[in-house]
Amino acid sequence: MHVQRLRDVVRAHLDDPHEFAEVWDAVTQAELAPWYRENLEEDRVRIGEIEALRNGLRPQPSNTASSALRQALLAAVPRDPDAFRAFLATRCCLTTLRETFADPEFAEHILELASDSHGPTPAGPDRAQLLRLLDAHSPHSDRPQPSQRPTRTQHRRVAGHRPAATPAAS
Repeated sequence: MHVQRLRDVVRAHLDDPHEFAEVWDAVTQAELAPWYRENLEEDRVRIGEIEALRNGLRPQPSNTASSALRQALLAAVPRDPDAFRAFLATRCCLTTLRETFADPEFAEHILELASDSHGPTPAGPDRAQLLRLLDAHSPHSDRPQPSQRPTRTQHRRVAGHRPAATPAAS
C-alpha cells in the first residue's frame, strides 16, 4: 500500500524535492498513519492479554472504544457473514476499523451479536483445564525437572545407544 502511494507521489512530484517531501508526508499521514495507529493499539492490547494468560491470569478488559469494537467484531465473526466480511476487509487492509464501523446500524448489530450470551463457547480447554489434563496423563515422579533432564549425549549413554558407524568413503 505504501509503495503504491510512493509511486504516485514520485510520478507527480519528483521534480521538486521540497514539494515531494511535503506531499509524501501528507499522503502517509492521511492514508497510512490510521492503519499504523490501529495496529499499534491492537498489538499493545493483545500483548497484554497474552502476558496475562501466560501468567494464569484473566486479561484485563481494554478501556478504549476501538478495542471494544474490535473484540465485538471478532466475537461476531462466527455468527454473521457480514461480520466475517468486515473482519476480512480490516485484515486485508481494505478498510480501517473506523471505516468499518462508520455505519451506526452495523456497529449496533455487531455489538448486539457480541453481547449475545448464547453464542458459541470457545473451542478447547481453558488454561486450568489444560493443566489438569496434562497432570492427569503424565507421571510426575518419573519426569525430570528441566534442570535435571539429561543432555542428548547422556541420554544416548543411558539408553545404550551407540552412533551407527559411517561407511568408509571408497
